[in-house]
Amino acid sequence: MVEYVHTHQVSRVRAAAHFGISPSQVNSWIRIVKDQGVTGLRAQRKGRPPMGKHKQIKKLEPTQEEKYK
Repeated sequence: MVEYVHTHQVSRVRAAAHFGISPSQVNSWIRIVKDQGVTGLRAQRKGRPPMGKHKQIKKLEPTQEEKYK
């Protein structure tokens, strides 16, 4: 979606209408990519971390494909 907006030079609202999704979702994705890169769009664990060993959360490293984009 983010690539579509930049490649086709369309507004976020028009891109959202084209794909049938919410314009606010497009804005969220564009903001995430701008702040965190493509890695930020990966699925993340939800909820509270399990009790027990308190490990530090590792930062996700981008894959080769994400680095290319």
